[in-house]
Amino acid sequence: MAQYRLDIFLGFGEGTITVNGVTPLPYYEQGTNLTVAVSFAPGFSSIEWFETLSSTPISTASSFLYVMPASDNWLRGVMNGLYAPVNGYALKYYVEYGSIEGACKRLEIYKDGYVGSSSEIKVAEVEFGWGNTGDDPLKTIIGSYLDFQIVGGINDYTEFIEGNNRTWQVKYYEDKVDTIPFFVGYISPDFITIQDFSGNQSQQFTAIDGLKGLDSVRANTTWIDNLAYYAIIGALNQDFTNKRDVNIYADIHETRMNDSLDLFTQFLTAPNCLFTDGKDIEFNDGLKIVNERLFLNDVIERVVNPFLCKVFLWRNEFWVIRIDSLLKASYTTFKYSNATTPLTGNMVVNGLDVSCIINNPERTARRVYTEFTAILNMGVLDQSAQGAIIETITSVDNWFIGGLNTDFPGAYKLLGWQYVWAKASNQPSSTPSGSTALVQYVPANESAKIWTTSTTAGYSDTNLSAIALNTTRSNQAFVIAQETANKISFNFEFMLLPVSGSTPLSNLANYEVAFSLRVGTYYLDQTAPTVFAFSLTPSVISIDAPNVGVFNKFAVANILVPADGEVEFVFYQLICTGGTANQFTVEYRNLKLSIEQNDALVLSEIATKAITTQAFSNVHPDYETYMGDAETNNSSSALKLDLAGYPVSEEWSRDGIEALPLMDLLVQDLANLKGRSNLRILGTVERQEIKPYQSVEYNGKFYMIISIKLDTYRNRWQCELFELGEAPTT
Repeated sequence: MAQYRLDIFLGFGEGTITVNGVTPLPYYEQGTNLTVAVSFAPGFSSIEWFETLSSTPISTASSFLYVMPASDNWLRGVMNGLYAPVNGYALKYYVEYGSIEGACKRLEIYKDGYVGSSSEIKVAEVEFGWGNTGDDPLKTIIGSYLDFQIVGGINDYTEFIEGNNRTWQVKYYEDKVDTIPFFVGYISPDFITIQDFSGNQSQQFTAIDGLKGLDSVRANTTWIDNLAYYAIIGALNQDFTNKRDVNIYADIHETRMNDSLDLFTQFLTAPNCLFTDGKDIEFNDGLKIVNERLFLNDVIERVVNPFLCKVFLWRNEFWVIRIDSLLKASYTTFKYSNATTPLTGNMVVNGLDVSCIINNPERTARRVYTEFTAILNMGVLDQSAQGAIIETITSVDNWFIGGLNTDFPGAYKLLGWQYVWAKASNQPSSTPSGSTALVQYVPANESAKIWTTSTTAGYSDTNLSAIALNTTRSNQAFVIAQETANKISFNFEFMLLPVSGSTPLSNLANYEVAFSLRVGTYYLDQTAPTVFAFSLTPSVISIDAPNVGVFNKFAVANILVPADGEVEFVFYQLICTGGTANQFTVEYRNLKLSIEQNDALVLSEIATKAITTQAFSNVHPDYETYMGDAETNNSSSALKLDLAGYPVSEEWSRDGIEALPLMDLLVQDLANLKGRSNLRILGTVERQEIKPYQSVEYNGKFYMIISIKLDTYRNRWQCELFELGEAPTT
């Protein structure tokens, strides 16, 4: 029995797959009973299994019997749930201390896997920080930290440098009665510096919020073909035991979207946002290669960067906010639980006026940029639309034998082909005629032989016989991308034979070999002897009969495909254009139909440039994105809308009036932010919380928060502000 390739993978979720109790093999023999099983990673509880190209699950069990078919196949498992690391933290140290205002603060230190009672410690200084002074306002992921000094002996707390980046968890509460911590982070165990003498001393430690660690953790769940907000929420929460709610707001929409809904619930996550080369699976020498998944910070940045969003933690909630939103008078976030359940959003009123309460303000400015370039890295075509090949009529494996209850018992019929005014037949006992062609398997040539020709009406014969390969009806994995992202090539062999030895070869002039190729609603047409192109007009391509008894090869290579849709290839019976019909037969074999990505399009970049002045030049570093208005919805960078057919995005608007490509709006926003003096204010605000999701007003202008340092004992907020523009008048 023949062996066929079986690829088993998880399209969503995390776990371990086995076949018959062991790691899956790349190939299995036709008809073999396979027990496919999966164990779930924490957070996942159920699964659906799908075969190649099928949208209907074949099983919902974690273990099921699968019979290996007589073809290469995929099994894709889609789990339900979200990854949930096990929380093994227990409280080991705590301290409560008062501020100058009388509030009682609380600091707690937990250890992963700790069992025992907690002890009170003494602290000297506790300072919270968010961002860094001098940061680029375009920085996407903003981390926070907590610096604290513990009073103790030289060896009392060296345990904090034992373990990994998540061994020691720190929680800080603005008030000891709070149930939600102001900050949650993890002690960085890299080093401790203390004086080498006996007795108590202050020892400095730093806990970071964990966002920095996202650059070393790969995404363990695939969010391809899921809405983008799943990827954002999942990537932010994947590596944390304490799952958090997520606030999202971006005041920009594709013109076909509903601008009253969350932007990220209205398009799909592109493969370029999840895998290093934009592809999920590829094969090499018959073995599956699973491409590396991106680090979590890359996933987040690639999803939100086309919209100039900032991502950060504040008061134990995640925030994803478009910079331009901070110039609005107010906005209300779309809020979700870590399980993507919609919650009541937070209303934010921008413009906290600090003009009269900021102490010792210092003004700084940066050089003005005059030239901005935004680049969309187009990536590659997705796995389903590149390198696809159909090879058929090559061997007996492409045929099956009709059963007793068929209209062709004992005869061979081509797998996956439709017979049009034709039927399967063995070697006929006499020369056939009539309106129904006979299609015979010829073992000696591994070919399909069509008996009978058209009438002398030629292409006008109302009962023209043919065999047709339609990729939709035959369930062949052959996808054409939109626009001109693909090139198609094909070749086949044909041979003519006289029905009778007495047939004059001069009669060949009355016969033509004919075929057609359709992609979607376009047909291949021969515009010149060696020139082919697609047209909306139905077309059949003819080849003059050159000889008899010899296989001839016909090949067409690298024709740009102008549309997407199913592919249909048709071999016709011989076309008789005059004289006497049915004097010759035709045999076809070795059809190879292949689709290749158009490298000129899908391996290039789309760049958009904005220049603010010609007086002098200061070029801003290129702003790169990995998802956007691609030319084809099969590009790994394509931003596909959650609409019928999943069309790729085209025009965007920030106000419901304009309609421009996303890259045009992106360079405009870049120029608005950094195409001027980049005024910054450094100052300190006493006893007034500064929130990074809320802009502040200073002397009639709105500013974005770049960095914060909070002295928790004195309730003193040192901050850096970046000018956004004039305060709105309404």
